Amino acid sequence: MTEEADNTVAVLIELTADVVSAYVSSNPVPVGELPALIGQVHAALKGTAGA
Repeated sequence: MTEEADNTVAVLIELTADVVSAYVSSNPVPVGELPALIGQVHAALKGTAGA
């Protein structure tokens, strides 16, 4: 993986964590649904990175 690709992955992970953290701080989310939420947010952000 190139340095640029590594940086993109790191930024996507950080943004995903920020979005999910903000969402769950104001909305009740069952623990069992967190992995799906994280995956959906990451996929959405990854989709915008390629746009």
